[in-house]
Amino acid sequence: MALFLFGTLMDLDVMARVLDRAFHAEELVPARLDGWRRVRALNATYPLLLPDPETAVDGVLFARPSPRDLVRIRHFESEEYEPRAVTVRMQDGRAVAAAVFLALDGVFATDGEPWCLDAWRRHDKAEFLIRCDVWMADCPDLVALGG
Repeated sequence: MALFLFGTLMDLDVMARVLDRAFHAEELVPARLDGWRRVRALNATYPLLLPDPETAVDGVLFARPSPRDLVRIRHFESEEYEPRAVTVRMQDGRAVAAAVFLALDGVFATDGEPWCLDAWRRHDKAEFLIRCDVWMADCPDLVALGG
């Protein structure tokens, strides 16, 4: 299952921590999700998507996550987000099926302010990486899950 990433998981260091493996830029391909906008979650440093038929969100497609990658990303997202099937547009115009993690109802409030990856990297990334290690510490092993 391909994943459309729109927030902190677009950062290679975050992906390496979440996946617990070396992660390379070539594993991500620019993509766009129409009908949504990316906003800042209040009291958090990461974004969420809100439906908006007039806009689109630029992000990246993680086209070939391994089963282990999927377990780890689901664990990372599990308390606040759930996967939903979407269609994303690639730079060449192709439509590609993917999953995107959308915020669970009632989990976040937002003031509607846009979220910016570059600003997040400057202000929040260092602390976020430390928290990633804590969040991922109890991730189940794929073997333990029968995989």
